[in-house]
Formats: sequence, C-alpha cells, structure tokens
Amino acid sequence: MLGRAAGFALALSILAAPAHAALDERTAQYLEGLRENGFGDLAVDYLKGLLARPDLAEADRADLEFELAGALIGASESLADLSQRQQMLEEARGRFAEFTKKYPKHPKQAESLTQTDRKSTRLNSSH
Repeated sequence: MLGRAAGFALALSILAAPAHAALDERTAQYLEGLRENGFGDLAVDYLKGLLARPDLAEADRADLEFELAGALIGASESLADLSQRQQMLEEARGRFAEFTKKYPKHPKQAESLTQTDRKSTRLNSSH
C-alpha cells in the first residue's frame, strides 16, 4: 500500500491538477512515468482520484475511464498473486465493456472492444 508521504503527494497532485487536465501532456507523462517505474498501482489510484472530481468534463471523463481500464491491465502484470491478478484483469475487462456501452462514438471505441475481447479470452483460458 501507499506510504504516508507517497499517499500525501498523490492526494496533493490530484487536488492541484486542473479539472480539464484529463489527458493533457503533463498528465500523460506522469502516468507513463509511474507505469515505466513499476508504479502501475499508483497510476490506477491517480486515475480513480481524477475520476472522482465532480468538476470533470464528460469528454475528459471518457478519456480517463479508458485510461483507467488500460492502467488496470498494466498494474495487474506486476502482481505475483494470481487471484489478485485475475481480479484486476476482470475489473479492466468490465471497465472496457462499460466504456463501449457508455461512449459508443468515442474515437477509442474500437480499441476498447478489442481489449474487452482480449481480456475475456485471457480470463477464460486461465480457468
């Protein structure tokens, strides 16, 4: 879990980010840095924090929901516990499926459908 200092820094970064910063360059670089350095779980937490903001524009919410589903896949890869990994992949699959229903005209619709199919196949083959 997060250490006290890391949790505080994460909370500050979420509160300090502008509401329209959904996937601006700074946010995208921050998320990429977290993932590249093995902090996929922090990327998931950061995205969930941004999604909890009441002042978030709907277009930004769609982008963040897509990003969160992908971040869950990335974070699952670092989990040693197979049941936790499977739970996280199931959450990612569910989020991609929800994204395709909620945002049928989003530019990432096709990618979301592909990810949903891949995760369903991967989950079914692991049983």
